[in-house]
Amino acid sequence: MGSTFYASLVNIVYSVVMLFIDGRGPGSFIGGLIGTAIGWWILFQLRPAYLGKGPSSEKLQNKVH
Repeated sequence: MGSTFYASLVNIVYSVVMLFIDGRGPGSFIGGLIGTAIGWWILFQLRPAYLGKGPSSEKLQNKVH
């Protein structure tokens, strides 16, 4: 999870930098924020399954055993 989270932080920084490049602007910034928000939502929905907590991890454990 760590590397995916850090990559999303780099994406936010990249979105801020895109604000200052001609031909880009607020649209690229907003798109970057939306993309990062979706990525974080997915990441933190899957996280409990890998930590062994939550209902999704119980389903996985039942299938394995």
